[in-house]
Amino acid sequence: MGVKVHDRESFSLSYLIISRAIEIAPVTSVVCPGQFTLYEISVTNFGDKEEEYVPGLRGLEQGWYSFDPQTIRVKPGETAKVKLKVTVPSDTILGNYMFMVYVSNMEVPVGLKVARLEDVKDDVLSMLKVLKEYINALPPEAFSKERSVTEMKKALFNKINAVIKMVEEGAYNGAINKLKNDILPKWRL
Repeated sequence: MGVKVHDRESFSLSYLIISRAIEIAPVTSVVCPGQFTLYEISVTNFGDKEEEYVPGLRGLEQGWYSFDPQTIRVKPGETAKVKLKVTVPSDTILGNYMFMVYVSNMEVPVGLKVARLEDVKDDVLSMLKVLKEYINALPPEAFSKERSVTEMKKALFNKINAVIKMVEEGAYNGAINKLKNDILPKWRL
Protein backbone atom coordinates (compact mmCIF):
# COMPACT_ATOMS: atom_id res chain seq x y z
CA MET A 1 0.00 0.00 0.00
CA GLY A 2 1.28 3.49 -0.73
CA VAL A 3 0.31 7.07 -1.41
CA LYS A 4 1.19 9.09 -4.51
CA VAL A 5 0.59 12.74 -5.24
CA HIS A 6 0.30 13.79 -8.86
CA ASP A 7 -0.09 17.45 -7.99
CA ARG A 8 -1.60 19.59 -5.25
CA GLU A 9 -5.12 18.41 -5.91
CA SER A 10 -4.86 14.72 -6.65
CA PHE A 11 -3.90 11.74 -4.56
CA SER A 12 -3.66 8.16 -5.64
CA LEU A 13 -3.93 5.52 -2.95
CA SER A 14 -2.06 2.51 -4.24
CA TYR A 15 -2.50 -1.19 -3.77
CA LEU A 16 -0.89 -4.02 -5.70
CA ILE A 17 -2.44 -7.12 -7.27
CA ILE A 18 -0.86 -9.97 -9.17
CA SER A 19 -2.97 -12.16 -11.44
CA ARG A 20 -1.18 -14.87 -13.39
CA ALA A 21 1.08 -12.94 -15.77
CA ILE A 22 -0.38 -9.47 -15.13
CA GLU A 23 0.57 -7.20 -12.26
CA ILE A 24 -1.12 -3.83 -11.85
CA ALA A 25 -0.36 -1.07 -9.41
CA PRO A 26 -2.33 0.53 -7.99
CA VAL A 27 -5.40 -1.69 -8.01
CA THR A 28 -7.45 1.21 -6.74
CA SER A 29 -6.89 4.94 -6.93
CA VAL A 30 -8.58 7.93 -5.41
CA VAL A 31 -8.64 10.98 -7.65
CA CYS A 32 -10.43 14.32 -7.75
CA PRO A 33 -12.69 15.32 -10.65
CA GLY A 34 -10.70 17.04 -13.40
CA GLN A 35 -7.49 15.21 -12.45
CA PHE A 36 -5.77 12.04 -13.59
CA THR A 37 -4.19 8.98 -12.08
CA LEU A 38 -1.64 6.54 -13.46
CA TYR A 39 -1.58 2.77 -13.29
CA GLU A 40 1.37 0.59 -14.26
CA ILE A 41 0.66 -2.77 -15.86
CA SER A 42 3.44 -5.36 -15.92
CA VAL A 43 3.01 -8.26 -18.33
CA THR A 44 5.23 -11.33 -17.96
CA ASN A 45 5.58 -13.88 -20.73
CA PHE A 46 5.80 -17.34 -19.14
CA GLY A 47 5.70 -19.03 -22.56
CA ASP A 48 8.56 -20.27 -24.70
CA LYS A 49 8.18 -17.81 -27.62
CA GLU A 50 7.97 -14.04 -27.99
CA GLU A 51 4.41 -12.73 -27.69
CA GLU A 52 2.70 -9.51 -28.69
CA TYR A 53 0.16 -8.14 -26.21
CA VAL A 54 -2.46 -5.43 -26.65
CA PRO A 55 -3.85 -4.09 -23.36
CA GLY A 56 -7.50 -3.16 -23.15
CA LEU A 57 -10.09 -1.90 -20.72
CA ARG A 58 -13.79 -2.54 -20.11
CA GLY A 59 -16.03 -0.44 -17.90
CA LEU A 60 -14.92 3.19 -18.45
CA GLU A 61 -15.80 5.65 -21.19
CA GLN A 62 -13.35 5.48 -24.12
CA GLY A 63 -12.23 9.11 -23.67
CA TRP A 64 -11.24 8.59 -20.03
CA TYR A 65 -8.17 6.42 -20.59
CA SER A 66 -5.13 5.75 -22.75
CA PHE A 67 -2.34 3.14 -22.82
CA ASP A 68 1.32 3.88 -23.49
CA PRO A 69 2.49 1.97 -25.42
CA GLN A 70 -0.61 0.52 -27.08
CA THR A 71 1.14 -2.75 -27.99
CA ILE A 72 4.07 -4.55 -26.38
CA ARG A 73 6.29 -7.45 -27.45
CA VAL A 74 7.60 -9.62 -24.61
CA LYS A 75 10.30 -12.27 -24.94
CA PRO A 76 10.00 -15.56 -23.02
CA GLY A 77 10.68 -15.12 -19.32
CA GLU A 78 10.71 -11.31 -19.57
CA THR A 79 8.37 -8.61 -18.32
CA ALA A 80 7.26 -5.43 -20.10
CA LYS A 81 5.38 -2.46 -18.66
CA VAL A 82 2.48 -0.40 -19.97
CA LYS A 83 1.22 2.86 -18.47
CA LEU A 84 -2.53 3.37 -18.14
CA LYS A 85 -3.58 6.98 -17.68
CA VAL A 86 -7.13 7.58 -16.47
CA THR A 87 -8.30 11.19 -16.69
CA VAL A 88 -11.50 11.93 -14.78
CA PRO A 89 -13.64 14.65 -16.38
CA SER A 90 -14.37 17.60 -14.09
CA ASP A 91 -18.14 16.96 -14.25
CA THR A 92 -17.84 13.33 -13.09
CA ILE A 93 -20.20 12.20 -10.34
CA LEU A 94 -18.37 11.36 -7.10
CA GLY A 95 -18.28 7.67 -6.27
CA ASN A 96 -16.64 4.35 -6.95
CA TYR A 97 -16.00 3.07 -10.46
CA MET A 98 -14.93 -0.50 -11.22
CA PHE A 99 -13.37 -1.56 -14.50
CA MET A 100 -11.39 -4.45 -15.96
CA VAL A 101 -7.91 -4.20 -17.45
CA TYR A 102 -7.09 -7.08 -19.76
CA VAL A 103 -4.17 -8.38 -21.78
CA SER A 104 -4.99 -11.33 -24.06
CA ASN A 105 -7.14 -13.72 -22.00
CA MET A 106 -5.95 -12.39 -18.64
CA GLU A 107 -7.84 -9.67 -16.81
CA VAL A 108 -7.64 -7.83 -13.51
CA PRO A 109 -10.39 -5.86 -11.73
CA VAL A 110 -9.40 -2.27 -10.96
CA GLY A 111 -11.06 0.40 -8.86
CA LEU A 112 -11.28 4.15 -9.13
CA LYS A 113 -12.76 6.34 -6.43
CA VAL A 114 -13.68 9.85 -7.53
CA ALA A 115 -13.74 12.07 -4.46
CA ARG A 116 -13.38 15.65 -3.32
CA LEU A 117 -9.95 16.75 -2.12
CA GLU A 118 -11.20 17.05 1.46
CA ASP A 119 -12.35 13.41 1.42
CA VAL A 120 -9.05 12.23 -0.06
CA LYS A 121 -7.15 14.17 2.58
CA ASP A 122 -9.18 12.40 5.29
CA ASP A 123 -8.39 9.01 3.70
CA VAL A 124 -4.65 9.77 3.69
CA LEU A 125 -4.67 10.98 7.30
CA SER A 126 -6.57 7.86 8.33
CA MET A 127 -4.02 5.64 6.54
CA LEU A 128 -1.12 7.39 8.28
CA LYS A 129 -2.77 6.86 11.68
CA VAL A 130 -3.29 3.17 10.90
CA LEU A 131 0.39 2.98 9.92
CA LYS A 132 1.35 4.29 13.36
CA GLU A 133 -0.84 1.66 15.02
CA TYR A 134 0.74 -1.04 12.88
CA ILE A 135 4.27 0.10 13.80
CA ASN A 136 3.36 0.27 17.48
CA ALA A 137 2.15 -3.36 17.35
CA LEU A 138 5.35 -4.69 15.75
CA PRO A 139 7.38 -7.05 17.94
CA PRO A 140 10.87 -5.93 19.04
CA GLU A 141 12.55 -8.41 16.67
CA ALA A 142 11.12 -6.45 13.71
CA PHE A 143 13.63 -3.69 14.47
CA SER A 144 17.40 -3.69 14.12
CA LYS A 145 19.45 -4.10 17.29
CA GLU A 146 21.47 -0.90 16.74
CA ARG A 147 19.13 1.23 18.88
CA SER A 148 16.40 0.48 21.36
CA VAL A 149 12.99 -0.37 19.97
CA THR A 150 11.46 2.46 22.00
CA GLU A 151 13.86 5.01 20.48
CA MET A 152 13.25 3.73 16.95
CA LYS A 153 9.46 3.77 17.33
CA LYS A 154 9.58 7.28 18.80
CA ALA A 155 11.75 8.58 15.93
CA LEU A 156 9.47 6.95 13.35
CA PHE A 157 6.33 8.33 15.02
CA ASN A 158 7.85 11.83 15.02
CA LYS A 159 8.49 11.58 11.29
CA ILE A 160 4.97 10.28 10.58
CA ASN A 161 3.50 13.04 12.77
CA ALA A 162 5.43 15.57 10.68
CA VAL A 163 3.89 14.07 7.51
CA ILE A 164 0.41 14.23 9.08
CA LYS A 165 0.94 17.91 9.91
CA MET A 166 2.08 18.62 6.33
CA VAL A 167 -1.01 16.91 4.90
CA GLU A 168 -3.29 18.80 7.29
CA GLU A 169 -1.69 22.07 6.15
CA GLY A 170 -1.95 21.18 2.45
CA ALA A 171 1.81 20.77 1.93
CA TYR A 172 1.30 17.57 -0.07
CA ASN A 173 4.54 17.61 -2.03
CA GLY A 174 6.54 18.08 1.16
CA ALA A 175 4.65 15.21 2.78
CA ILE A 176 5.34 12.92 -0.15
CA ASN A 177 9.01 13.91 -0.25
CA LYS A 178 9.36 13.17 3.46
CA LEU A 179 7.71 9.77 3.01
CA LYS A 180 9.82 8.87 -0.03
CA ASN A 181 13.17 10.35 0.98
CA ASP A 182 13.26 10.37 4.77
CA ILE A 183 11.00 7.59 6.01
CA LEU A 184 10.93 4.82 3.40
CA PRO A 185 14.66 4.38 2.71
CA LYS A 186 15.71 4.59 6.37
CA TRP A 187 12.92 2.71 8.07
CA ARG A 188 12.35 -0.47 6.10
CA LEU A 189 11.41 -2.93 8.80
